[in-house]
Amino acid sequence: MLSREKTGNVVLEPLRATALTAEEARENMTDLEKLVTRDGLGKKASVTVRCYNNEVMTREYAREIFRLITVEYGVPKARFISPTLDGAAHLFDAANDAGRSDALAVFTVDGARTGVHCKSLEQYLSVLGY
Repeated sequence: MLSREKTGNVVLEPLRATALTAEEARENMTDLEKLVTRDGLGKKASVTVRCYNNEVMTREYAREIFRLITVEYGVPKARFISPTLDGAAHLFDAANDAGRSDALAVFTVDGARTGVHCKSLEQYLSVLGY
């Protein structure tokens, strides 16, 4: 798994084919700490998780990665690019349950790697043609 730092943003990529457990979420964030210190993460505007290779994201993983980014590390925005449909549902649930829907950004992606920022699961499904 590669991670890289950009101005105001840290990118975690690519997410593994399966994102199953809270422990995996903690391992992913540990990868980011190798690039950017914990204090450095707290100064970032967002963490972007690229989900292009992901096939399965469980509720446990989604809740933990969202909590780690926005609560434990104190990053204001968790951005997810092209999560699976179930992954997007779990992420929106996690943000809503935490009362932090403003801290989540979910984007679609197309072949040109451009996409639409979706603010709800319904919008995500609609943009994807469901």
